[in-house]
Amino acid sequence: MKNINWIFSQVPFVVFMFILSLLLILPVSAAKTFDNRDLRGEFIFSLNEAEWEFYDGGRAIQYCESVGTAIADGEGNMQIESTVRCNINETQTFESNSEFITYQVQPNGEVLFVGSDPNDVTHGFLLQQGRLLLIDGTTHSDPSIIYQHGTAFKK
Repeated sequence: MKNINWIFSQVPFVVFMFILSLLLILPVSAAKTFDNRDLRGEFIFSLNEAEWEFYDGGRAIQYCESVGTAIADGEGNMQIESTVRCNINETQTFESNSEFITYQVQPNGEVLFVGSDPNDVTHGFLLQQGRLLLIDGTTHSDPSIIYQHGTAFKK
């Protein structure tokens, strides 16, 4: 009887080792991969930018803020409607913009946005299963851009 009690006392340990062995042997499910379909719907965004501009015969830094909406079709096309306010040497300008751009979502969630100029590429990153987009200018090819960053939230 003593041996039977000892065997039953070992059951939790044996079950634990069995489950641990299965976890080590079975393939781990892959992390989520993204594609263009993950960037779909209407987003509200805010973008800040600083860039060098020629002004009064010299160069000055122009600061701009953009707010608006972006509608992504899940196939790599986006329509952007925005209002932009810029300030250079205390002179402010306001303008409304409407443009179409393309995008490519990488498997790791990175997004490359391309404007009408194929060399005008902006970098982004999808978060929260595609509900949040961080925007930065790390891949921006325009040497006049000092910084560019923003966020977009799915509506």
